[in-house]
Amino acid sequence: FSDILGALLGLTVVNDLGLASARRDKGLMKVAVANAGLRVARYARLTAGNGKDVAQAVEELELDYPVVVKTPRGMSTMDVFICDNEE
Repeated sequence: FSDILGALLGLTVVNDLGLASARRDKGLMKVAVANAGLRVARYARLTAGNGKDVAQAVEELELDYPVVVKTPRGMSTMDVFICDNEE
């Protein structure tokens, strides 16, 4: 909202409105960062609300435990889980 308001007010220093969603969604942010030519950690967008797709993602990405699981729109350390194993 503040990005749009700043643009409407004609402020000269505003964030790119095209990337507003990426600043609020970790998966979109990683795509934007990779598109800018920077390296990003391997990741997967998980969709099972019960976490049943974590083990499959760990296997497909060839990760070792522990892994970090975050909600796409969480802030700071809210809704961040460090998983030492499949359980």
